Amino acid sequence: MKIHFSILKSYLRPQRGRVIVLLLLLVCASGLALVTPRLTAHIIDSAMAGESMSILVWLTAAFIVLSLLEEVLRVSESYLANLVAWTATNSMRENLFGHCLHLDMRFHNRNSPGQLLERIDGDVAELEGFFSVLFIRLLSSALLLVGVLSLLFYINLWLGAAFLAFTLAAAVVLFPVRNISTSHMAAFREVESQNAGCIEETLTGREEIKTNGALPYALFQLEHWMYLRMQKARKFVVMSQVPTAITVTLYTSANILAVYSCYRLATAGLISIGIVYLILRYTNMLLGPIDRIVGEVTRLQRSVACLGRISDLLETRSSIEDVGSKTLTANQHSVTVKDVSFAYNDSETVLDLVSFDLAPGERLGIIGRTGSGKTTITRLLFRMFDSESGSIRIDGIDQTEIALHNLYGRIGLVTQEVQLFQSTLRENLRLFNPDVNDAALEAIIERIDLIDWFRQLPDGLETELTPGGGNISAGQAQLIGLARVFLKDPGIVILDEPTSRLDPVTEHRIKRVLADLMTDRTAIIIAHHLSTIEAVDKVLVLEAGAVVECGPRQALLEDPGSAYARLRQQSLATGGAP
Repeated sequence: MKIHFSILKSYLRPQRGRVIVLLLLLVCASGLALVTPRLTAHIIDSAMAGESMSILVWLTAAFIVLSLLEEVLRVSESYLANLVAWTATNSMRENLFGHCLHLDMRFHNRNSPGQLLERIDGDVAELEGFFSVLFIRLLSSALLLVGVLSLLFYINLWLGAAFLAFTLAAAVVLFPVRNISTSHMAAFREVESQNAGCIEETLTGREEIKTNGALPYALFQLEHWMYLRMQKARKFVVMSQVPTAITVTLYTSANILAVYSCYRLATAGLISIGIVYLILRYTNMLLGPIDRIVGEVTRLQRSVACLGRISDLLETRSSIEDVGSKTLTANQHSVTVKDVSFAYNDSETVLDLVSFDLAPGERLGIIGRTGSGKTTITRLLFRMFDSESGSIRIDGIDQTEIALHNLYGRIGLVTQEVQLFQSTLRENLRLFNPDVNDAALEAIIERIDLIDWFRQLPDGLETELTPGGGNISAGQAQLIGLARVFLKDPGIVILDEPTSRLDPVTEHRIKRVLADLMTDRTAIIIAHHLSTIEAVDKVLVLEAGAVVECGPRQALLEDPGSAYARLRQQSLATGGAP
């Protein structure tokens, strides 16, 4: 618990000034809440005593002014509390989002985007109520509780003692049930994240699901998670009602105690009618703080459960340690992969003692059947994962010694499917980098042969693109991906068969741009069609994660016994992939 609330303290500390003003507002508003009933009692006793109308008018005017001032303070504290809450939770969302982006691919393979969305937004949303409502009510209720008990003692010592005993008894009763629903809330939030992950996965793969008749299965999966969600929610709601039931019982008991006390004191001539009103009013004010505290216990439990999940996420550390300080400075880079082995999990080896080397400016074609480990090699070059054994060196520097931001900046990747964002063409080209000006963008557009299409756009660089590229062709999206790499100007280019899904005319057009992109750069080409690697210097053939052969392309082509020569003959005969 201490660790969880230290997180909250770290987000409140930058708003110390606002929190101090909020506390002052709470104290003033609670003070007025205690004064106005006292003034009402005085008005009642003054009227019963036959005081002049002018005195009653002044007392009533004072009551109205103080009541309005109390409301102004309440509105001000509510506004300030919400401001504190939104500032803190938005900062928390930003930090969680950045933290998740910095975690390694193993973490993201275990957690779907839907699950992370529920953590980053759903769990933090619960804390908005903690800051803006629960925080106020707990503090103001505590202040009112102390104030009411003090005034009851002032009115009558035995009356104050009776209600102090009642308050202590209520605390003893409520204390054991304060966390009764915390575990159920945590379980409910976990199932909610699983349900969100299921919806996200289904909507992402909607085309495959519809075209392959998997809609009944998708609905079954959603129904499964919704049923579990209902079960967990039902348990949580039932358990969270326990404090409420106890509060109702306490409320009834307090009213009985107040009425009985007033009857005994009034018949004994110890209190006036105004004081009777005051006792009953203070009794209800006493029950109000207790009721609000108990009512917020559930919110507190939810907040504690969410804080636990947020804390767990923040404590998760990437297996990729960014401890390197060296940088790559050359325009072209050498690459040396030596005895690299890797597995995504303990039971399946994806790469087994893979070795190859590239001189600056050399081009390597990697071929092999699906699942042979071609794409995994590129992920290791980017340090999306670290290999279990072996080493990867760039310009003779071990990959782990290179600062990650420098490593990412010196390697460019072109994939089969380009990720487009819901933003303008400008931002999709420069990937939200404000240092890239429009002149540079238009020069790149002309270089990648998109200038005719660009001139037809009525809004130019301000043209809005939709996620997934719904309003442009696959070829145009691929060229946008190539433009990003040109703007990045890396020393190493990795091409993961970017033309395999295109028609022949578009493929030929993009190949011209690719040839320009690979000029004066070290290049690694993952080939599904052997025609893609006709211009490489070396060929690496993979089979089940192991290197079958690696050598100069021309030498392997001229050796009829080489695996590459056999695969090429098969490709020419069938027109298929290796």
